[in-house]
Amino acid sequence: HCISSAASDVYKRQAINYLERARQIAPRYLPAAYNLSRIYLQEKEFAKTVSLCEAILATDERYPDVRTTLGLAYHRVNRSEYGIKTLREAIATNPADRESVKNLILVLDETGRSVEAIETVERAVAAFPGSPEFIERQAIFYRRKGNFVAASATARELIQYPGWRGSAYLMLASMLALNLSLIHI
Repeated sequence: HCISSAASDVYKRQAINYLERARQIAPRYLPAAYNLSRIYLQEKEFAKTVSLCEAILATDERYPDVRTTLGLAYHRVNRSEYGIKTLREAIATNPADRESVKNLILVLDETGRSVEAIETVERAVAAFPGSPEFIERQAIFYRRKGNFVAASATARELIQYPGWRGSAYLMLASMLALNLSLIHI
């Protein structure tokens, strides 16, 4: 595992070098800046992500997906209100972008705006039927609110998605282990 991690780090560093070189050669070539911002986001270099994304939007305010990345990066540099605003703009621009919705839910939740986060999850479940990532979030929020019947029903719905069964069973087991009264579990 260490070898593959080291190799991955080498490839990321090489990718960063290539993208930075592309930006030097053609500063207005936005795909290089955007891809570089995504790598910096993964590497937790959030200030660099913000700077690149803001530069992209200054050049082309309609550049696809940049607001999704920028919104999360703003949150990570303690500018959460800007992050929420930016993610809402991303969703308004492209309502079919699940990543923007997932990031908005995350930022709302992490900033303590649980009512808005829950409402956003409810809209996401309706807008993206059969999306296990939103169903899982819904179950988590129901459990937090103390609505264990809804949490267990939602977790059971999650079981039908093979890659999500572990999460569903973990939720069901943890609710039982806490000796909660669940109907039909």
